Amino acid sequence: MTCTTLFVDDDQAVLDSIRTNLHSKFSIVTATDPREIIPALEAGKRFAVVVSDFKMPGMDGITFLSRVKDLDPDSARIMLTGHADIKAASKAVNEGNLLRFLIKPCSLQDITNSVYAGLEHHKIATSERELRQRMEMVIHGTASGTWDMNVQKGEMSVNETWQGLLGHTDHKPSRIKLHQAQRMMHPEERRIFSNALRSHLHGLTPHFTCDVRLRHRSDAWRWMRICGKITGRDEAGKPLRMSGIMTDIHEDKLTKQALTDQISFLDEMIDAFPYPVFVKSADAKFASVNCAYERFFGVRRAEIVGKAASDLGHLPKAPNVDFKTEYQRIVREFGASHHEVTFSAPDGQTRHCLHWSHAFRHEETGVQGLVGTIVDISEQKLVERELAEKNRKLADSEAKLKQLSLTDELTGLGNRRFFKGRIREALSLSMRHGHPLSLMMADLDHFKFVNDVFGHNAGDLVLQGFAKILRTICRKEDTPCRSGGEEFMIILPMTSVQEAEMLGSRICHAMRENDFLGNGAPVTVSIGVTQYERNESYQTFLERVDQSLYRAKKQGRDRVCS
Repeated sequence: MTCTTLFVDDDQAVLDSIRTNLHSKFSIVTATDPREIIPALEAGKRFAVVVSDFKMPGMDGITFLSRVKDLDPDSARIMLTGHADIKAASKAVNEGNLLRFLIKPCSLQDITNSVYAGLEHHKIATSERELRQRMEMVIHGTASGTWDMNVQKGEMSVNETWQGLLGHTDHKPSRIKLHQAQRMMHPEERRIFSNALRSHLHGLTPHFTCDVRLRHRSDAWRWMRICGKITGRDEAGKPLRMSGIMTDIHEDKLTKQALTDQISFLDEMIDAFPYPVFVKSADAKFASVNCAYERFFGVRRAEIVGKAASDLGHLPKAPNVDFKTEYQRIVREFGASHHEVTFSAPDGQTRHCLHWSHAFRHEETGVQGLVGTIVDISEQKLVERELAEKNRKLADSEAKLKQLSLTDELTGLGNRRFFKGRIREALSLSMRHGHPLSLMMADLDHFKFVNDVFGHNAGDLVLQGFAKILRTICRKEDTPCRSGGEEFMIILPMTSVQEAEMLGSRICHAMRENDFLGNGAPVTVSIGVTQYERNESYQTFLERVDQSLYRAKKQGRDRVCS
């Protein structure tokens, strides 16, 4: 099935740009009015990722994406917003209406990365929903009620079986507040329930289990076992959603059959996970693994249960001792660990993985151990490396293009565009600090004659030679530029007009000393200089230096005039 990304923005130009730049990476649909999309969603149309602008006529982005969430909960919802709308966007993220938001203006790379994250989120959400549906089918046969809790709102959705266990025969799904459910419990179990729930939400336990007495419709107390775990977190790892079941254990709360049923349920749940899961005893020996673990490492469950990692050949030898020591510490301290490690797959390829483990302790039996998961992130790591390399090349290309756009190709000096930027910077500094600033305009004498008689190649050599003289004589803080043809501009910060005249005389002398044409006839240069007068305009400053150059030409060339 194709995973389609929907972009909604009332600016058609924005949508056209997105389609042009991203169509090769994603399957894209665009719309300018969010109200046009709602009927399609109501009719069953689905999108993997929905990216919406915040401010749009007719319906704002938060209202639209909240409606999308109601109609298509598996979709990843992303909003483009300005600085003024960050508070509202953050609230929407916390409420679960958005996966994330981007602050405008944002780059195409930011949008690309966010869509990739959205597609991964949609893939996980779809898998979780399908898993919940399969679990519901399994649970339905065990006469257990199911519940799903919005952790932030403290609101639980319970199914008809949950209601029936408490004697409510209308068999209708219902929503109740967590505190209402706690008031239904026997006073002696309320604190135990609250502590167990808090421990799980704080990451101290891998799953939540609590036996409590609940008030039956007949006014009698009945023992129920409530189990669940966190099934959704935000990007910061904060719990957003928790799901589980409630089972009637009133007849034989501590019987072996009840324990067997619980173990069976957990095994089925773990086997349903698409990624490797393992359970180890307190001495770091394998107690169980799921089917995904067997497939990932090419091993059989019966071959590894009861053995330590160091006794097996499917795990890398180097970190085994460290893992064993860490596992024992985790169990002892009732902690958790997270690592990025590499494993050798059965096909010989090296797989990059996230390795997570957490200690558990059964309060009734005293059994201790740890549960862990392994998530293969090899493809993500490859994409990260490819993106990093592409970004590096792109940055290098951008830097080179910028440099080329500001450089005169023949002389290697700054061009007219470069000059305009630097002279405005120099003027700003001079006005701010009151430092002198002079400007020099140089024009090669009779340069048209050189081109006409000796050829343009000779003319190019003269221009390159003059550029070399400027680089040699000018200070490092000076900025020589070729403004066009045989005309050059030199920005002289911290320089009076008298100092500029002396520098110009040195340049004229150097030109007379060089035989660029190889015939003993020097090519001379006329130079005009002027010093910036406070509060005069940029244009006036340029006109005055041009007038100085005109006087140098008028007075016979090969000289400096101010």
